Amino acid sequence: MEWIPVQSRQSEGGLRNLPLIAVDLGFAGDGNRSCGVAWGNEPASCEEMEFGAAVSRVSELLQINRESVLILEAPLSGAFSASGNPCARGEFEREPQRRYWYVQPGSGIALAAELFVRRPIQAVGLENGTVHIVEGFVTRVTGQHRHKRVAVALRRAFLDPQTPGTYWHSVKRGGNIHSVIVLFGSDANEAHSPVPVILKLPEADLAEL
Repeated sequence: MEWIPVQSRQSEGGLRNLPLIAVDLGFAGDGNRSCGVAWGNEPASCEEMEFGAAVSRVSELLQINRESVLILEAPLSGAFSASGNPCARGEFEREPQRRYWYVQPGSGIALAAELFVRRPIQAVGLENGTVHIVEGFVTRVTGQHRHKRVAVALRRAFLDPQTPGTYWHSVKRGGNIHSVIVLFGSDANEAHSPVPVILKLPEADLAEL
């Protein structure tokens, strides 16, 4: 399986005709539908499901479509200060409220992302497929069906980059930025692995879904 990070808003334009899967990733035990998965043609199919069920559904979709776009609402890169300590990747992690990639819930979901991606590869033997991957970033979503709302909103924003308030943050690869794509079992190595673009949605967009 080849994992190709979408690195900028401009580079995603040629990918909109590919099958698109958006996942609001959660990490919880039995009985907790902590994930939202949206896929298919418009209007998209969308379900809230447990972590294991979400892994199975995405595995099936990747197996059917040998080239896909996957948006994961989870930290897919990390930043470190000159002294070697984890730090914010940009102002978007500080405003309107602090949500750093390296503290809860960010650190737990980063682990969930690594496990989420590894399990489909092991489960169905996906060796020759291609996945273009984007990081989703959404804050302070509450209320009923919030996981479905996040997944659907990320999918819509990718398909329509002119969505008001949508923010695309390209994380520049450098000595202080590290991509987690190398953990997904790709052929890329740590020194050269690019970092996925971050698609951040405004809170207001999710209130109407």
